[in-house]
Amino acid sequence: MEGTFINNIYTVILFPLWVFLLIILGRLLNVIQSRRVISLLTLASTLYGVIFAVVTFLYMLKTPDYVYENSYAFLRIENYTLNFGVFVDNLSVIMLLVVTTISFLVQLYSTNYMYKDRSFPRFFAYLNLFNFSMIGLVLSPNLFQNYVFWELVGVSSYLLIGFWYKKPSAADAAKKAFLMNRIGDFGLLAGTIAISYFIYRYSDEASLATVPFSNIGNIGDYLYSYTNDAVFVIICVLLLFGSFAKSAQFPLHTWLADAMEGPTPVSALIHSATMVAAGVYLIARLYPLYSLSDGVMNFIAIIGLITALICAYFAITQNDLKRILAYSTNSQLGLMFLALGAGAYTGGLFHLVTHAYFKSMLFLCSGIVIHSLAHQQDIRFMGGLRKYLPLTAACYLIACISISGLLFSGFCSKEMILSGLLKNNHYIFAVGFLIVALMTAFYMFRSYFVVFEGDFKGSNVPLKSPFLLNLSISILAVFTVFLGIFQKGFEHFIKFGNDIAQSENLLNPVFISVSIAVLGIFLAFVIYCKKNKIIKPKILYQLSYNRFYIDNFYDFLSKKIYYTISNICAFIDKYLVDGLVILAGLNTRALSWVFSKMQTGNFQSYLAYAVIFLAISFAVLMFAYTMIMQYAFLSGVS
Repeated sequence: MEGTFINNIYTVILFPLWVFLLIILGRLLNVIQSRRVISLLTLASTLYGVIFAVVTFLYMLKTPDYVYENSYAFLRIENYTLNFGVFVDNLSVIMLLVVTTISFLVQLYSTNYMYKDRSFPRFFAYLNLFNFSMIGLVLSPNLFQNYVFWELVGVSSYLLIGFWYKKPSAADAAKKAFLMNRIGDFGLLAGTIAISYFIYRYSDEASLATVPFSNIGNIGDYLYSYTNDAVFVIICVLLLFGSFAKSAQFPLHTWLADAMEGPTPVSALIHSATMVAAGVYLIARLYPLYSLSDGVMNFIAIIGLITALICAYFAITQNDLKRILAYSTNSQLGLMFLALGAGAYTGGLFHLVTHAYFKSMLFLCSGIVIHSLAHQQDIRFMGGLRKYLPLTAACYLIACISISGLLFSGFCSKEMILSGLLKNNHYIFAVGFLIVALMTAFYMFRSYFVVFEGDFKGSNVPLKSPFLLNLSISILAVFTVFLGIFQKGFEHFIKFGNDIAQSENLLNPVFISVSIAVLGIFLAFVIYCKKNKIIKPKILYQLSYNRFYIDNFYDFLSKKIYYTISNICAFIDKYLVDGLVILAGLNTRALSWVFSKMQTGNFQSYLAYAVIFLAISFAVLMFAYTMIMQYAFLSGVS
């Protein structure tokens, strides 16, 4: 039975594509009009993927070293073959589980949340397109197919962020996300071509030129031996740029917060759980390559730590609820990069899984709050919502406890990372990790206390949340609470080499981490729940609130320098390049008009033209001869 599911796992990619086309064509041909039918088709396609993922996962638990690959030749050039297909191993099946389960719950949530939107069918069409792209990326057997679906994920993300495209801020956010991801995509494409070139040119195995993931270890060894250290590092950095952009790492992190302009289910789906996790997934997939260079690994860890620190610092002072969660996502993704770069491979990936569930729950809870308050997102106009939305408050609190590393699945994954850092003697990284943990506990419980405790500050009485919305966050809460019990099994199911994230003695890491989380919660409680006034250093507050003015700097580059250069180039193109082309055309027309008038058919006229031409030619030659002789005379005198 399991073999049947695995052999047909490619249908998990095709089913969402079929539903996407069905919705689009059905709307164009006026065949499918019912919103219920559209939502049921979408849910069925994703549930189909969940079933395949669960069955495949259970089978691989019994045979943890099992790998399945089925590829077909898409393009042949001499002995070079580009294959498309599916590749299933421990890493891909875990990601498939995460993507399909969260997609299903978000779609279930969206069925009610987006029901009154006029563009409901278009929204669900985009959801299916994203699902097709993300599952295709996860199951890609080689780096070239991965890049194709990588771009499709970017396109579907652009469509979902800019879903309310008539809203200027949403349209601008979509363009910003697309353009900043294009920077990373260029690096990924350049790195893919470079690694393919070296393998094809110097390796005896031309089949490795498409960079199949099943042989990534051998490819890494080949590349390391065929190139010098500088070339190897450059190729790795180019590949990493794709991950940095997709997972919103410094300095390409600014698009994620702006992407919150899209509908809340979009934020939960692609900007907290699946799309942004693609960058972490690609690093894990290419980990045998990166791990050959300590410099590359340290580069990953440093970028991750910088992102985690600055984005946690930004989240402390933000007042938009979704923006707080967005910077939290930035920060937690930075911790995953830090873990992978510092050798805590298993801890980083387990945090990817746990974060996907509790961050999705946070976004869906924020959606309920915003929906109940007539689309109010500023936390300064909330408060006291626990008595109006008790289930939402409870789920949000569970997620806050988890992301703070105090209890539940977030506690387990964060302890795995901290233990891995200490085990590998990365004490500076461990200190940075604890600082981020302190800020995380503080800003998350700040948001909880301000939104759900105290007195209600809004003008309208909050509305009750519908059943499907409550059901979605309740299921995610169950995942958040109980996912930690699979920690030991995850360590042995997903690991690189002999990596075991847990050290032998966890007493000190647990004590330190929990103490840090408790301190952050206590500070948030004292300041925002007990209403104790504190002195806010103006400079530090402004730096946090304005995000180090990085967005302003990018705006300056784009609106001032880039626009100025663009205007200069436009002037040169319009008046010089186009002017020369137009002038050449006018000269041709003028000469053709003159020559046409000369075609009289009269022999005497042609004889006169010939005499005039000879006279002009003779005059020109005589003038040239005079100038040459004069120049020679003056040269002789001097």
